[in-house]
Parts: sequence; structure tokens; C-alpha cells
Amino acid sequence: MKKNIKKWLLIDLIVLLVGVGYYLATYFLGQTCLIKWMIKKECPTCGMTRAILCLLKGDIRGYFSVNYLALPTLVGFYAILHVSERIKKFVNIYAVILAVCILIKFIFT
Repeated sequence: MKKNIKKWLLIDLIVLLVGVGYYLATYFLGQTCLIKWMIKKECPTCGMTRAILCLLKGDIRGYFSVNYLALPTLVGFYAILHVSERIKKFVNIYAVILAVCILIKFIFT
């Protein structure tokens, strides 16, 4: 059991370090989004932080106007990182459906 906890703590630490690295890169380049800066188009994840903050404040209309895929994406990332063997097939199907939705949003916006 301890080995499993150590594995998840390591994964969480890596995700945290990647996030901090991304933040530092955007800070030093003076950009808010590296993807938007490189391809000159908003990425599907643009506005997810603002959307979650709107949801936490109870502003449902604001959440849907900023990025309506924020909550499903957050749930999907959490499920992928912390999935048990019993529901792995369900989480994989969820991840594929979510990826298709994000791709459709990226193409048509």
C-alpha cells in the first residue's frame, strides 16, 4: 500500500513541477498562454481557471461563457491520475470522449 501512495505522490509532484515550469516560462516570456503565443489561436484550455473560479463563486452563466469544458477536464485529469483498477475502462472511455470534445471545441472556435 505504501508503494502505491509513493507512486501517486511522485506523479502529483511531477504534475506540480510541470505546472510551475509552465507558469515560469509564461512569466519570463511575458505571455499569458504559450500555446496562444505560438499558434496565434486560443487553445481549448484557455479560460479554464477563470471558468472554475466562476463556478466556485456560483456564477453559472460566467462559467459557460468562459469555458464550459473546464469542469469535465478537471474531473478527467483527476480520474486519470487517481483511477482504481475497477473503473479503468470507464475512465479511458471518458478520457477519449473528453479529448474528442476538446478537439471539436478547438477546431470550431
